[in-house]
Amino acid sequence: CQSQHLIEPVAAAAMSATAAGGWVLYRDRPDWADVTPLKQDESERTVLRIAYTEKFSDVHDYLRACMRADERSQRALALTADAIELNPANYTTWSYRRAILASLDGDMEAEMKLVRGIILRNQKNYQVWYHRRWVATRLSGADGTSELELTGEVLTEDSKNYHAWEHRQWAIRHFNLWERELAYTELLIGTDVRNNSAWHQRHFVLANRNGEASGLTPDVVAAETEFALNWIGQCPNNESAWSFLRGLHLDTGLADCPRLLQFCRELLATEAGCPHLLAFLADYRADQLDRRCPLAEGETRESVATEALRLLHLLATKADRIRRRYWLFVAGDLHARHGGQMPELQEGLVQPELD
Repeated sequence: CQSQHLIEPVAAAAMSATAAGGWVLYRDRPDWADVTPLKQDESERTVLRIAYTEKFSDVHDYLRACMRADERSQRALALTADAIELNPANYTTWSYRRAILASLDGDMEAEMKLVRGIILRNQKNYQVWYHRRWVATRLSGADGTSELELTGEVLTEDSKNYHAWEHRQWAIRHFNLWERELAYTELLIGTDVRNNSAWHQRHFVLANRNGEASGLTPDVVAAETEFALNWIGQCPNNESAWSFLRGLHLDTGLADCPRLLQFCRELLATEAGCPHLLAFLADYRADQLDRRCPLAEGETRESVATEALRLLHLLATKADRIRRRYWLFVAGDLHARHGGQMPELQEGLVQPELD
């Protein structure tokens, strides 16, 4: 029986419904003789009907009948398990199952085991992840460990599974598991430095672990800046780390951290063609101009604007030509606001439309 493993945790009595070596339709089960199946309402004018299997139609005919009668019983619970096995994405079936579990004060430990199996076979099914969250909040003594283990198992197979990351973030918030997560993100980044989901998760933890107050204190920003720069030094063409670095300094501004300028200039000696480096350095210079930050000795606003335009010119003509028009637009916007000299670029500047 394909769905036998689903029924076992919730209704052992339903095992009798499976004959040796085959599936028994609900309409042939004596314990369901009191229920009149409810057929799907399809108009005779339907252009194209779905060719449901006999088993699928039988299960859902009885499911509709139970839902109409609002039956809250162990057999109805087992029926939802069969329906979910046939269509795990059916939100209505999951909703009905939750209603039955709530009415019967169902065994949440058994439900967690059931849901785990379904998730591992349907890892990108929003409905089952939502159900898992619902069960986890009703499981006595739950500390979130099982949620981290389950999402970790899924992310090992697919490191960018959005549903697993969303559930993991919920579990971290709900069970207050902030500190444990930094080590996990570091492990993932060490395994694959280009894992943008791991970098995003690290920023999520750092920014939210203090509740309403941002966890990005000056000490944290300084330490995490060095963490990011270390990985960028090993893999400069990894956009994920550069984005993480920007996120760290989003509130204070890039130019408030001279360490960034020093690092970028040193890296230019060996990575002059790295588009992420050139773009970051251009942003740093633009931030200095926009916020009128103090400049180094010998620098003027004109010279800083000229340097930024030169970097944007390199992006447009050599390092990132596929986005040439974008970089020309950025250069045109910067030139309009701050001036600067880049004669070879003037003809190609895309001027921004001003209101």
